[in-house]
Amino acid sequence: MVSSILLNHVGFPCLAPKRFLIKNPPAESFRVERLLNTRLTPVDEGTLRPLDGGVWEGDFSDLTDEGDYQIVVGEAYSRNFVVYDRVYDMAERLMLGYFTMQRCGSPLGWAGLCHQEDGYVGETGERVDLTGGYHQSADLRKSLGGVPIGVIGLLHWAAMRKPLWDQGAVKDEIRWACDHYLRMVQPNGCVYNTLNAPLGWDGRLFYAEGAPASAQWNVIVILAMGARLLADDAAFSARLLAAARRAWRWIDRPERSDAPYRHPDVLPRGMDADNFYYASFRDSTADLCGRLSAAVALLRAEGGEAWEKEIVETANRLCGRQVPGGPDNPVAGALRLAEDDLRLLGPGGSYGWAGAGILSLCEACDALPLAADKGRWVETIVRFADMRARFSLKNPWRLTPVLASESNLTQPTGHPAPGRKPAFIGDSFRDAPECGCIENAAGKREKCYVRYSGAPLLLAESALVLRRAARLSGKREYLPVAQAQLDAVLGGNEYDMSSVEAVGFNQPCPAVFGQFFPSTPQIPGGVYHTGAGPVNPFNGRSGEYDMPAVGLLMWAVAELGQRPEYAYDLYHAQYDDVWGKKG
Repeated sequence: MVSSILLNHVGFPCLAPKRFLIKNPPAESFRVERLLNTRLTPVDEGTLRPLDGGVWEGDFSDLTDEGDYQIVVGEAYSRNFVVYDRVYDMAERLMLGYFTMQRCGSPLGWAGLCHQEDGYVGETGERVDLTGGYHQSADLRKSLGGVPIGVIGLLHWAAMRKPLWDQGAVKDEIRWACDHYLRMVQPNGCVYNTLNAPLGWDGRLFYAEGAPASAQWNVIVILAMGARLLADDAAFSARLLAAARRAWRWIDRPERSDAPYRHPDVLPRGMDADNFYYASFRDSTADLCGRLSAAVALLRAEGGEAWEKEIVETANRLCGRQVPGGPDNPVAGALRLAEDDLRLLGPGGSYGWAGAGILSLCEACDALPLAADKGRWVETIVRFADMRARFSLKNPWRLTPVLASESNLTQPTGHPAPGRKPAFIGDSFRDAPECGCIENAAGKREKCYVRYSGAPLLLAESALVLRRAARLSGKREYLPVAQAQLDAVLGGNEYDMSSVEAVGFNQPCPAVFGQFFPSTPQIPGGVYHTGAGPVNPFNGRSGEYDMPAVGLLMWAVAELGQRPEYAYDLYHAQYDDVWGKKG
């Protein structure tokens, strides 16, 4: 059932900003009613505020008492919702279960003891034990570009949460993930690559020449964070940390190629094209972001002045990649694709920087709170957050802006496998409005364009950035925009659709592609990567679960679920206290 009053299906933490949306409302005022002992009692009221496109907004953030509530606008009623500080607890529990159900080769995974022959070295045919890990989506692939992003989100969530229902399940999941990525690091430090071929249930090929750079950095983050979170097993923790150091030496070697990533073999139909990682090349902005996140994770795992120096140098370089200017240029604050580049980091496939981006600079601020250059880092974060917030506030649904310059528009993307038509970033910007410009040192200038995305991966990441920016800068005006990003994922959107399976209402039909049998079943806690939209409920090819979105959403609800006045202290101490280890 679709409701005309659109709000977060899960509810709200007590001190969170709270709003709802309604199109063409029957009245211009609203009231909030509390359900107690089977009776509804009015407890708050307010006036709707008109936005664009016939959408009106009601704000009831001053309601902070725990309880069951509903919104009334004229003759329209919302579903019941809750205000409760543990409001995300069940959603988190289901999303953790998604990781367990998507285990590859585990009795606990939905596919049982699958892929016991993973894998074979693509260059030589040699058998290597690369079993384990996770299926990413509504398929069987163990993508090195995507799955680690989800695992990083899981690790950040685990560092902030110790739920009563855990009973060892969280550490067990972390160990399952880390055990796989430990074996994915070759003796020389290079992380194996895979195109997940052949499709189906046979053993897959893995390539010694290495995964995209973004994946290499992400595996370092996983191993270093895992070493800290699993420190009670000293021997296993030491192996993880040693592999992380080895992987760092590999990707930091002087002879590393400057060339863009290219797949090592023919791409199977439906897999991510190599240009999906167009931003992932040496010293690109995405590369700096991955490097910074990895250095932060290693500092937290083992300390050391060398990692502190690395963080300072890389963070300062990253600050130099920001588009300059003020509010008169809407794209000011965005990041360039590379130094003095006219392309922006942002459009197209995001696996090259998701979970890093400006978040890596936020991580640097937390890791080195007394750094002399921290003020510059915070200024860079604030300019980025200002840009994101300005754009989101122009959209009635508060969706995340995706920006592109003229040079971006001609970049290829998509899945040009056999039978697939090549696609370009510009395809998704048809009729997109102009939104400022970007200029390089030579004075060449290009127009920029904006579209809005309801993809949960981008919304969760934007919520994290805005929440972190509010905490670091004290600018609490970011908090309602951050919460609105989360609301959009969980039902507060144009389609009254939650993007999380079994959390909220009106999810689309799970994806089925006919590439293997049996197909991926419905998995509670799975997050649809496309977000809310006008999908055909009987056609399971319009969207699918995606592990990067699951992990980043877990991280976002952990961060936004904290009471604002305590969030800084809780996050800053996460690696010292949550698992009972003092650093």
